[in-house]
Amino acid sequence: MKGESLESVIQPSILTIAPGQAKNFGSFVAALISQEEHSFLLRGKADATLKTAAPPFTPIPQTFKVENIGVESPITLRGCNNFPKINYLEQVSFTLDPNGKTFTLTSSVSLENPSQLNLILGDVAFQTVNMNGVVIGTTVVKDMKINIGTTTYTAITTSSSMETYEALLKEGTTLTLQGYDGSSTSPILVEGLKLMKLAIVVPKLNRL
Repeated sequence: MKGESLESVIQPSILTIAPGQAKNFGSFVAALISQEEHSFLLRGKADATLKTAAPPFTPIPQTFKVENIGVESPITLRGCNNFPKINYLEQVSFTLDPNGKTFTLTSSVSLENPSQLNLILGDVAFQTVNMNGVVIGTTVVKDMKINIGTTTYTAITTSSSMETYEALLKEGTTLTLQGYDGSSTSPILVEGLKLMKLAIVVPKLNRL
């Protein structure tokens, strides 16, 4: 308590969707994923317990409970800033199907989350885009949880681009994982995932 201001610390909390606000919540998620920081207004009601210092002639401090206090405060959170740091860690498997028309690449990648948020996204699919901006396949991350800091994932890329296949065997290439309408079964998460563009440098690979 400082003068007329009451300061409090908000513990880690789960963000939930208010009734009828799914579209607005989708925009909120999109801002947190794409921006370096995002400001919003926290408004609600809270209960507080106040403990006063013991007066000179009363040995026991006085405790007061105040309920239903109106709360309104601006808050700024660090956003994900479109996850600027993604690294290729290692090749798990790299196979060509028997008809020689489709390859599957399983990779271990790390993603740095600079935000103050832990995100539970479920299964996420990305369009896989080559250096010429052409969509050459899809990359899927199962049960994707983005924790604060750096997290490692298994990404499975499927493509019928033999040009990309040969480039990966010869010298490696840069691929961009791009969100799209089919990135998630949740229309709310899709609004944010569609903004994701993760450029990852894939080194020269070996046939496995």
